[in-house]
Amino acid sequence: MERSYPRVTVSKKCERFIKGGHIWVYHDEISAVDGAYENGDIVDVFTEKGRYLGSGYINDHSKIRVRIISKNANDRFDEAFYRRRIDYAIDYRQTVMGEDFSSCRLIFGEADGFPGLTVDKFEDVLVAQVLSLGTERVKDMIFRNIVLSLRERGYEVSAIYERNDVKVRELEGMEQYTGFYRMEGLSDDLGGEVDITENGIRYTVDYINGQKTAMIKESDLFFRICFTNCDFGFYSNLISAYRDNIEAMSEEIADRLNRQLDELELNYKYEWGI
Repeated sequence: MERSYPRVTVSKKCERFIKGGHIWVYHDEISAVDGAYENGDIVDVFTEKGRYLGSGYINDHSKIRVRIISKNANDRFDEAFYRRRIDYAIDYRQTVMGEDFSSCRLIFGEADGFPGLTVDKFEDVLVAQVLSLGTERVKDMIFRNIVLSLRERGYEVSAIYERNDVKVRELEGMEQYTGFYRMEGLSDDLGGEVDITENGIRYTVDYINGQKTAMIKESDLFFRICFTNCDFGFYSNLISAYRDNIEAMSEEIADRLNRQLDELELNYKYEWGI
């Protein structure tokens, strides 16, 4: 099939990495570019001998100059292409998550073939973060098909909330912002909290003010152990110790961590029926 995309030629070192499974092309690994493009466009990546290696999003603002999304020269990057990947990611989560599929990481960036995209599912609310300009440009198509794919499987989606409040976006030439994504049939005025159950434990998730895309995954296992092995007095003392240490931090960080501890304390009380 004749290729119509701009052509990027990479070094032998980069060629070895891509053949070994790597999917990023750094700016200093490119030896030539043929054809005009805009940042976020799809380009083809070739070896110095003219052999096709893959296709991906190019962005001159980023040190990761090309993020490869396919190594199949027959792929057409239309809506059907993205829908196949969405369906595969959702089917996989349904298989491995079982009952916990109601609240899980639905799309996990490059692992699912979506560079820089994270989508977490909290019951009927999706929380998304986009860190790649190429993905940002096809975001509307991706979000629409995620909602359609979930609804076809019997899962309703009430809202999508975007947590694009990270500095990495600026390195990609994008602005930071947060807010409800506007789409017909979705709400844009929810309160920002949703109750979920994960591994048999009930949580209240604050997806507007919570860390990253809402859950504190780093603390999840530790506090799960507390839920199952410690009494409420021990847990209360643990929370107090955390708050004492927070006092020495900056006001902004302390405020955020205190909110997170409030959520954890509330979730623990749910488990103990207090």
